[in-house]
Amino acid sequence: MDDVIAKILWTKKFFEWQGFEVKLNILYQENTSTIKLEMNGRTSCGKSTRHFNIQLLYIINLVERKEVKIEYYPTDEMMADFFTKPLVGNKFGKEKKKIMNNTSIQ
Repeated sequence: MDDVIAKILWTKKFFEWQGFEVKLNILYQENTSTIKLEMNGRTSCGKSTRHFNIQLLYIINLVERKEVKIEYYPTDEMMADFFTKPLVGNKFGKEKKKIMNNTSIQ
């Protein structure tokens, strides 16, 4: 998440500078362990999470200031999978319909 947080905040500021009000900035995450770390902070940290404390604390700070909200989004629903993984069968057909914005495609 720390890879994209700067782009998300920049986009939020860009819209605000254009005169639009951004009421809710939602980050979708598929990993429930990561969501728990970002919501609970240090209480969810252990020895193996020590190396990313700085990025984690920054994201926790953004959540506390209500600049971003983190929500779970299942892996099967993520459209990025279509562009990054070879999909076959029903999964491919479902994603193709979403991308083409056409429910009549078989």
